[in-house]
Amino acid sequence: MTNTTIYSESNINITDGVIIYIKDSFNFKSETIIAGMKCLLTVLDLGTRHIGILANYRPHVVNVTDFINSLGQYLQNTHLEETEIIVGDINIDILTSSEESNDYLNILYEFGFISTINKFIRIEKNSKTCLDHLFIKLPI
Repeated sequence: MTNTTIYSESNINITDGVIIYIKDSFNFKSETIIAGMKCLLTVLDLGTRHIGILANYRPHVVNVTDFINSLGQYLQNTHLEETEIIVGDINIDILTSSEESNDYLNILYEFGFISTINKFIRIEKNSKTCLDHLFIKLPI
């Protein structure tokens, strides 16, 4: 892509990780957060407004509880922008009630995030799941 900067976080194989393309005309900073996870934080500077974008990929080999705890610690210990977006392939089905999905959703709701994908994304012969997520926190 022309006139863009690419940031990525991947180190297991070619099918894992996250990547963000940012138009060169935007002011931004990008950093890898949550050690051991595939999480890339980008903050867009729009002058008087900043938008935080946390792109995630949780491979199946990363323990769900560890991921949820790390995400909760990140949200607790980080200055969140007025507008924050959390997006990614998390491999937690948020449309099926389980202890893991409930814990994950409760942490996000506690910090003011709402889910914008609330339907099954992957529909196969014998299963339906919503493993890809987009949560947003807007100014009050």
